[in-house]
Amino acid sequence: MEGFLPSLIPFFRKYALETVFLTLALLCTALSFVFFLPRTTSQPVPQPALGETAPSPAQVLYVDVSGSVANPDVYKLKAGARLKDAIRQAGGLTDEADKAFFGRNYNLARLLSDQEKIFVPSLYDTGNGTVLENKRVLDYTQPQVAVATTELQTRISVNSATPEELDSLPSVGAKTAQLIIQNRPYTALDELVRKKALDQKTYDSLLSLISL
Repeated sequence: MEGFLPSLIPFFRKYALETVFLTLALLCTALSFVFFLPRTTSQPVPQPALGETAPSPAQVLYVDVSGSVANPDVYKLKAGARLKDAIRQAGGLTDEADKAFFGRNYNLARLLSDQEKIFVPSLYDTGNGTVLENKRVLDYTQPQVAVATTELQTRISVNSATPEELDSLPSVGAKTAQLIIQNRPYTALDELVRKKALDQKTYDSLLSLISL
């Protein structure tokens, strides 16, 4: 070993410049690993703090269905549910519901929103003035929006109404609706009494709801 190192001296003298460049190259390579290798390693993915959860879009809706439905309650529905789904969940309309009013003013295809309130009026509600259908038609496609209309447009025509529309009138059942249809046409409303389609008491209660 003692003779090995002295024997290399002539080699280094002959190739001094090459030896310097080779040494510098090795040094640069070593420094590159030291300074740049940590920067190319993968960085840890940030994790939510303890107790935090990532936000997610609402997947359910809570809708309050009340009035003339079989089972009034707050119902949990999937996002994208429509009014028809909420009414079905509530068991459908009852016999007391004003189905003609419902059909004219509710859009069963409407998309529902969270915390929405849906009220289905009964025949009593529309007949005693709680819902003034003879003065305006409420637009339930948007909450708390009303569309004005004329009183004549909201009345049921005894000359052209369907059996279902006549049946929706207070104190008028399927049998009375059929009597009204059988005695058409009418040139005056009081002919309903004279032709014995209605008794006087029922006629008086319906005057604000019917037209020729």
